[in-house]
Amino acid sequence: MGRPPKYDWDDKRDICYKLWVVDKLSTPNIVKWFAEHFKLPESEVPSVSQFHQKFRNWNFPGRRDKWTEEEYEKLTARTKELFEHYVTAGDIQKTLKEEGWDLNDYDFRALRKKNGMLMRSMNGYKPLPSNKRPRTESDAVEGPTAEEEEQQQQSEDQATPEEDAQQTTLPPEEAARRAQRLAELQMQSDELLRTRKRRRRIRGYGPMPADDPSIGPRYGSETSLDECKAFLQLSNETYMELRDQFEAICREEGIIKMTLCADGQWQAAKDRL
Repeated sequence: MGRPPKYDWDDKRDICYKLWVVDKLSTPNIVKWFAEHFKLPESEVPSVSQFHQKFRNWNFPGRRDKWTEEEYEKLTARTKELFEHYVTAGDIQKTLKEEGWDLNDYDFRALRKKNGMLMRSMNGYKPLPSNKRPRTESDAVEGPTAEEEEQQQQSEDQATPEEDAQQTTLPPEEAARRAQRLAELQMQSDELLRTRKRRRRIRGYGPMPADDPSIGPRYGSETSLDECKAFLQLSNETYMELRDQFEAICREEGIIKMTLCADGQWQAAKDRL
């Protein structure tokens, strides 16, 4: 006869259907609902995976089938329309719900991420995680990207004296090996910089120190923001005011980004400053 089932599901199908299909609760919330309703600890309630297994056995509709392909295209187009009119993310989601779209926070984030509709606020933004390959020694030699420089600076600011002390307590043999390897990397790095095959390091990156501050960027696009402000003699306050003015001009002209501008449109917008 085999082992009896651990949980009695016979009279739970209708309850689960209401919670999953009608009320659209997430599976963790369904687990919590069962624990509270039957006054049991969550450890004695079926797990999330067990609920999913029963939903499949009962042929409950999946969450991925919430919209048809045509409906999803309409939702994407409407979201993009609001995004291109500089509506904030919160107002976009509120507007879509008012228009009848059944859109929870997870769906909205997934929609924005998939279609590249990520706004940057005045306080900056936290980049979404990406599937990047692990950093190698050659990356340190060639130098960081602008984004990596910012992340490196943040991690350095958060470093503690205890962490620094742990890094310096190495056996003599290991310390000598690392010093030799660092010297080799430095030689490679210097050669790449001399031949203009890597961008300069305005601050330390990995094991490599910052380059000489007197070294200029290879191209104008590699000029740091601080260098630009110094060249234009802009204080932080003046820079923020100028940025706000240019953002208003871009909104007025319908500019989303430079690469999508018509010929001369970007320069004309800059000339209005």
